[in-house]
Amino acid sequence: MSDYDYEGYHKKYGPAKSEGHYPDEFKLPNHITFSTDSRYHSDATPGGRWEKVNDRWQYTPSDFVLRQHGEEKLRRYIRDNEPDAVLNLITRKRLGGQPLQ
Repeated sequence: MSDYDYEGYHKKYGPAKSEGHYPDEFKLPNHITFSTDSRYHSDATPGGRWEKVNDRWQYTPSDFVLRQHGEEKLRRYIRDNEPDAVLNLITRKRLGGQPLQ
């Protein structure tokens, strides 16, 4: 099962110019870094939030994302696929979740 709407991306933007990072706009709710920037973000499927903090990208998962993938899987994904980013599990409360203990 795909975690990205490639068809939607290609309809809107045409063929991808290279094998690179696609924008969050077409990430599906099952993507590990599904975010509020996705067109599929909703009250039923709330995404996490990407934000730049001190010149570094930081991802704060929503409860929805965290329940699907778990803390350890998110840590590994960020470490292996987004090495310049930070996984923020401390301030999740801003997104309606409880801080992790």
